[in-house]
Amino acid sequence: MRGFQENQTTKISSWIEDKLVRRRFWVIGLLSVLFVVLEIVEELVPYSRTRHQIEILSILLFFLLLFIIWILLEHVLKITRVKNHALKILQIKHDLSTRLAFTTEWDEMVTALYEFPRTINPLIAPSLLVYNPQSAKFEVSSEQQYNEQALPASSYSFIPAVYYTKTSDHPTTLHAIESPPNETGNSQANMPTMYCLPLFWGESLIARMFLILPSEANLSEEQKDIFNYVASDIAIALVSAQKQQQQSTQLVSQAKDTERLSISRDLHDTLGQNLAYLHMKLDQMARDADKTNASETRADIEQMRVVANQSYELVRGKLSMMHLQESSLKDILLNHSQLIVERSRLALEITQTGQPFCLKPGILRQVVYIFGEALSNVERHADAHEVKVELIWGQQEDLIMILTDDGRGFDPVKAHSSGHFGLKIMQERTATIGGRFDLKSPTCDTKKCGTQLTFWFPNTDLT
Repeated sequence: MRGFQENQTTKISSWIEDKLVRRRFWVIGLLSVLFVVLEIVEELVPYSRTRHQIEILSILLFFLLLFIIWILLEHVLKITRVKNHALKILQIKHDLSTRLAFTTEWDEMVTALYEFPRTINPLIAPSLLVYNPQSAKFEVSSEQQYNEQALPASSYSFIPAVYYTKTSDHPTTLHAIESPPNETGNSQANMPTMYCLPLFWGESLIARMFLILPSEANLSEEQKDIFNYVASDIAIALVSAQKQQQQSTQLVSQAKDTERLSISRDLHDTLGQNLAYLHMKLDQMARDADKTNASETRADIEQMRVVANQSYELVRGKLSMMHLQESSLKDILLNHSQLIVERSRLALEITQTGQPFCLKPGILRQVVYIFGEALSNVERHADAHEVKVELIWGQQEDLIMILTDDGRGFDPVKAHSSGHFGLKIMQERTATIGGRFDLKSPTCDTKKCGTQLTFWFPNTDLT
C-alpha cells in the first residue's frame, strides 16, 4: 500500500512538472484573463442567482490561481535547494581533491582521509580498511584514536567480521550496518550507528571506509549524498598513494642493493688485497726469520703498517658512510679526516659559504671519497703542514669544494707517469657524478709552492 501511494505521488509530481511548470505562463495568463472576465461580467449582470454563481466561480478561480502560484514557488524552492546542494558537493569535492593531490605519502593520506568525515559531521569516528591482495582480506590502514565524546572504545571492535572479507553481497554505495546481535539474539543496546562506504577503483573494491556515530545519531540524506559523491576521489587518492608507496619501497631496496654492491666491491678490491698482502708478508717473515737482517725487517714492517692503516681507513670509511645523513657535510669531512690529521699532524681548516642543502646519497658518498683521496695524496706526497678546504654552496643546488695545501708543488704529467694514480681516481669519481675537476700546482721542488684542487659537484640523481 505504501509503495502504491509513493508511486501515485511520483506520477502526480511528474504530471505537475510536465503540464503545469512547463506551461506556467500560459496557465497563469489564462486563469488571470478568466478571472478578469468574470469580474467584468459580475459588474454587468444585475444581482440575481446568476450573479451569485459568477461570484462563487470568481472566488474559486482566485484560490485556484493562488494554489498554482504556490505550487510554482515550491518548485522554484526545490530547484534552488537541489542547485545549492549540488554546488556544495562540488565545492567539497574540489577541496578534498586539492588536498589529496598534494598528499603523496601514505601516512599523510590516511590522516587526511580520517580528518575529512569529521568536516561533514563532527561526531563521526572514521575507520579505514584497505584490501590486501596477499592475504585476500581487508586490513586496518592505520590506528586512529576515537572521538572521545562520541565513542568510548576502538572503532574496529564494532565492525562485523564479514566486512573484513571481499564479498559481493554488500551494496556498492553508502549503507547502514545493522548492529550484530548479542548472546540472547537481540540487538545490542547502546551500540553505535555504523555506515560503510565502499571505495572502488574501476570495478575492483579496494577499501571500505566506516563512519561510526553515537547510538542516537544518524547521517542526513545530504551528508549521505556527499560521501557517495566523493567516494571516487578517495579511491583515486588511495590508489595513487599505494603506487607511490610501492615506488618508494622499490627505490629504497635498489639503493640498499647498490650500497651493498659498492661495499662488497671496495672490500674485495682493496681490503681483500691488503689482507692477502699482510698474510703473505707474515708468512714470508716467519719462514725467513733467520735470513733477514734488521733493516729489511724494519722496511717490511713499515710497509705492512701502511697497508694496515689503509685497511683500517677503508673499514672506518665504510662504517661512516652508513651514517652520512646524520651530520652536516662539514662534520662528515672532519670526522673522515681525523685519522690522517692525527697521524700526519696536518692543520685542517674547513670553511663554507652559502646556504648548505642536503646532498643526494650518491653524490654525498662520492664527495666524501674524493675528499679522502685528496687528503691522502697530501699526506703522502705534498709534505704539507696546513690544508684549507672551502665549501661553496650554490643557489642552483651545486657544490664547489676547493682544497689548498702549503706543500711542494708537482707536475701532474710526471705524477701520472710515475705510477701515482690518486689524480686519476679523483677525476674518475668526479666524472661519474657529472662533476668537474681542476688542478693548479706550480712546477717547483721547494716547499710552500702549494697545490689547489677545485671540484664542482651537481646535486642531481645518478642514473
